Amino acid sequence: VTKFQAHQLLLGRHRGFRIGAYAILDILGRGGMGAVYLGEHLELHRKVAIKVLVPGKEDDQKLAVERFLREARSAAALDHPNIVHIFD
Repeated sequence: VTKFQAHQLLLGRHRGFRIGAYAILDILGRGGMGAVYLGEHLELHRKVAIKVLVPGKEDDQKLAVERFLREARSAAALDHPNIVHIFD
């Protein structure tokens, strides 16, 4: 996602928005790192959660991406019905 696309998403302009193989359907929530959207894989018709990080200063953004990847790796290592599965 480009900075422009992330900015548009965070402004609430997500109707008809696509990210790769996914269509954005609705917003699920916002937090300190960004926002989470309900998406659907266009080919598989699988519902997914898509997290978009808030654009920030380069140093802050680098730390946010590292934190996000650490969280994603931790979640990907777990298998439990109450924990989301990581696909991408």
